[in-house]
Amino acid sequence: MSNIPAYPEKLIREWLPQPGSLILKSLLEQKDPGQIVQNLSSEDFFWLVKAVGDNDCLPVLELASEEQWEYLLDLEIWEKDRINPTRTLEWLKRIALADSERLSKWLLEGGRDVFSFCLFRLAEIIMREEEDETDAPPGYATIDGVFFFKAHTLDDQVTIEKLLKLIAAEDFSAYQNLMQELSSLIPAEAEEELYRQRNVRISEHGFVPYEEALAVYSPLPLEELAKNENPLPPGGVVITDEKLPVPATPIMLLNQNNILVQIISRTEDHIFRDRLRLEYAALSNKILAAGAFEEISDREILTEAWMRTGNYTHLALNYLYGHNLKAAEQILRHHQLETVFRVGWGLAIRLRDKARKWVASSWFHACGKGNDFWGSPWEEMLTGLLAARPAYFDGVKYRDFTTPEDIIKAENFIEQLRLLDLILRRLHAPKWGEGPLPEEIETFHPLFFNFWARYVLQEELSIKPLEKKKAIRFFRLLRAEEKNPPYRMEKYREVFVQDFMAGAKDLSADEQQRLKDTLLKIWEDFVQIYENVKEEDLDRRFSPYVLLD
Repeated sequence: MSNIPAYPEKLIREWLPQPGSLILKSLLEQKDPGQIVQNLSSEDFFWLVKAVGDNDCLPVLELASEEQWEYLLDLEIWEKDRINPTRTLEWLKRIALADSERLSKWLLEGGRDVFSFCLFRLAEIIMREEEDETDAPPGYATIDGVFFFKAHTLDDQVTIEKLLKLIAAEDFSAYQNLMQELSSLIPAEAEEELYRQRNVRISEHGFVPYEEALAVYSPLPLEELAKNENPLPPGGVVITDEKLPVPATPIMLLNQNNILVQIISRTEDHIFRDRLRLEYAALSNKILAAGAFEEISDREILTEAWMRTGNYTHLALNYLYGHNLKAAEQILRHHQLETVFRVGWGLAIRLRDKARKWVASSWFHACGKGNDFWGSPWEEMLTGLLAARPAYFDGVKYRDFTTPEDIIKAENFIEQLRLLDLILRRLHAPKWGEGPLPEEIETFHPLFFNFWARYVLQEELSIKPLEKKKAIRFFRLLRAEEKNPPYRMEKYREVFVQDFMAGAKDLSADEQQRLKDTLLKIWEDFVQIYENVKEEDLDRRFSPYVLLD
């Protein structure tokens, strides 16, 4: 029998919904927590650190291997092709607190070049010649009386001194060699070589250089998945050491309704299953690289980045095949997971391009108005659609597009705004043209309600603020048959809609119905805002739909 312990997938699954403190408690209660941690894939180890928290993960760092430390630093300390020395020192400080003895050895071996570069950037080093008996400049510290160092900040000074003392205690000769070599270090060349070495290491996990990683967001058309390609080899396209564990966490984060999860759960083809999981982890890592590793700052953000792979893969498969798992499985057997992801991403990009094209030709844009012209939540929805990497606003937060219904809702939303913008153009362009609107017009609502109020009051049509006495008369007219709040003003519901539909008779039946539904929604929002406001309590500060003078 093999002595290799079973991969702790069950344990990871139990940890996923738990807070970091409980995850750490559960880990330390295991029979051999060190073996569990060191047996984790790099991705699962990284998630564990983030789940526990950067400042609480010292027990995890103590249990980890030096290779896992290196993987952690490879993800944490780089900003595109540049090292962040301050962040590097922060992580070395944590590792020193976790296991100073092993760190001192590692800083003279695998971590030597990174530490040297960090030291060069964060401190000034001077060497005193043997015959020089002058005192070191103020603020400098020394370990051997030969090399003196002074960090740019007091906190860094304390940490650097501690690390240098650890190295000197481990191997004094090696410490002096390290300090001596700093005088000849060429930072640009050193950083370039460190970047090359780091890219070689992390490429095994699907990470590629930033510029190359951006290709993951190159959209593909739906037709790409209709191509009759040959099946992929059993191991797929991810090259990995067979002895390395297959990452579990990235794909475990997905909802059980996700098509990819369902296919993996039901297949008895273990090679196919592992291939999908490996490709999933590699593609998720490529997405992190395309975000310049900015999406790994905490557990929630890392989770969102990892889930994006599953969200857009699910979107593509669901959009094309619904819940036909057999057809979806054949697509996964014939195409790389990245191809399926890019097809799903293409659905979102098509929406973005459609929205951008409409905005460029819209009346509100010609009048110099921004997305806030449409008020919340339409402002947030439009902002999400127009973003370089479009996102869906669900009324609470921005998220990925995950279902065909999200795509349909977003398409309907764009059409809603297009029709509203068209009606506003027909109403107001004769007077305002394509020029700036009055400053008091912050959202589109007064363009409807101030205009309509004067129409109801049989006054000269205008979007200017109403005098309060006229506003009182307007609301009393709408509420003529109601004595007490809440005032629902039902009698004028259809009147409001039909008055503005009069300018849409040339539209198609589908467009007319969509516009009518949108106007009804605007009316309901109007009623909700004013239904409990008595006429005499009207206040221009709290009247967003009807501007008051």
